Amino acid sequence: MLTQICRVVIPAMLLFFFSGAVYIKSARVVPVVPGGRCLGMFESGGLIEWDVEDATTSWKADAGCAIRYRSQNESIGCLHDVAMQRLNASFIVFLGDSRLRQLRDGIILELTGKDMDFQANRNALGDPLFDKKHEGRGFFYENARAQVRNEWEPHLDDGGGSFTRVVENLTRAELKPSLLVMGAGSWLVRDCHRANKTQQTCIQTYKENFKKLLPLLDKLVPTTDMIWLPQCAISERHLNNVNNIGVGFTNSNMQLYNDAIKELLPPYMIYWQSAWDVSVQLNEGLDGLHFSRRAKRYLTQMLLNWACSAPYRRDPEIMRHSQLLDWNARSTEYCCD
Repeated sequence: MLTQICRVVIPAMLLFFFSGAVYIKSARVVPVVPGGRCLGMFESGGLIEWDVEDATTSWKADAGCAIRYRSQNESIGCLHDVAMQRLNASFIVFLGDSRLRQLRDGIILELTGKDMDFQANRNALGDPLFDKKHEGRGFFYENARAQVRNEWEPHLDDGGGSFTRVVENLTRAELKPSLLVMGAGSWLVRDCHRANKTQQTCIQTYKENFKKLLPLLDKLVPTTDMIWLPQCAISERHLNNVNNIGVGFTNSNMQLYNDAIKELLPPYMIYWQSAWDVSVQLNEGLDGLHFSRRAKRYLTQMLLNWACSAPYRRDPEIMRHSQLLDWNARSTEYCCD
């Protein structure tokens, strides 16, 4: 009997050991939300080296969620299927500074193959619609049944500014976002430094402004998944824009603002810890401030994993279409292999 067991188990162990995976962590219970969706990919993780000879890597969540890396056709197909089950197009909104815009461009790259992000790729395609980088831009992709929009708002406000107005407009819109990814803080770090204020003083204002935003965000809970993108790691030695040098851009300052948000984050909002981890481990952006191409792709694929596993929401109009499949029973088809 022992001989038979060894004949089966030992070869299997050797196959796993020599398969190229060299990053191994102990398993733990994976946090899930109703419908079987995995939150673990938004927690901590690390690079896993799959092919030592080619030095290719992927990102692996510590929590055990296997991120599925999709081709362009697979990304289109999964969003299209989700839209058909929900009887509504996916509506993904990015709200915040230029790193949020980069994620918008990352989704567009995955759906079209067109790279418009000059801040991550100096050979990116030029497009007049993308050149006005400090304006809100939205595009609808019929083949994926998905609308992707970016609202450039780098500052939280006291309840009467443009960041608040964008959120208020979303709460009143007929088609509300299925996914809202937001974040802000880096510009406040710089403005605070230039005004000769302490970062702690500005953080208090930052926290008060975030708290004023919460009543509006509460209204989106029935329709919208919400993710907070933290202020991500920078590379001080690679900062190459005169406006970004000597203005308080340090990783310790970024973490101060992240810690402030963690104290106030409502339970329905996901804090994207792995975005910070990715930015630390792939701190190779062209200008020291923005995401690199590799970092952006890993983050984009996480968002697609989440969006593609979205259960449709059972409002009365949808419930009248009784012939629809129960999406909750299929909600892991595209996520967390």
